[in-house]
Amino acid sequence: MGASHFCRPHPPTPVCFSCDAELYPFKLREPIPQFLLPLQSGDEEPVVDLAGVLGQVYQEAALDFAIDYSAQPVPTLRERDFQWVQSLREA
Repeated sequence: MGASHFCRPHPPTPVCFSCDAELYPFKLREPIPQFLLPLQSGDEEPVVDLAGVLGQVYQEAALDFAIDYSAQPVPTLRERDFQWVQSLREA
């Protein structure tokens, strides 16, 4: 049997499928913005509520029981942001 080869992960590479791509930046403490989903020319673009979708997945998958929110995530947050997240848990 031959030698084992291990793959090393490559750094993320940005992918652009369209030169008309739009970014919707937001900060940790801001809600995820809604956005229009580009479709084929002539089709109406639906509004995507990604925060709502993620919230529903979170509830249905019971992630509050699966994730240790008392520990820093990976990659870690700045300490003041981590404290802010902790305050949300206590509310």
